[in-house]
Amino acid sequence: MHFDAVLRLADGKVDDAIKQLVACVTMTPDRSGYWLALGVALGRAHRYDEADQAFRTCLELDPQDTLCRDDLKALIGRRPLPPPPVEAPKL
Repeated sequence: MHFDAVLRLADGKVDDAIKQLVACVTMTPDRSGYWLALGVALGRAHRYDEADQAFRTCLELDPQDTLCRDDLKALIGRRPLPPPPVEAPKL
């Protein structure tokens, strides 16, 4: 589901990606990568407060995650957010 959501985000289907990523963090709230991707999607939807919280949750789960930290800084500065990393789908 995360993999598909990131692909949808890359295709510009931000609302669809957000729905899938919300499902990801609901089912597996301890995966920082899911919160990172959700933060990127929310930022692209101009839902900045929610994106901020997603990145902060990512950092709470993994304080050493430089991607979350860098994306939070970009969000605060209203700079473009890079695409989130894609995890290989589980087969």
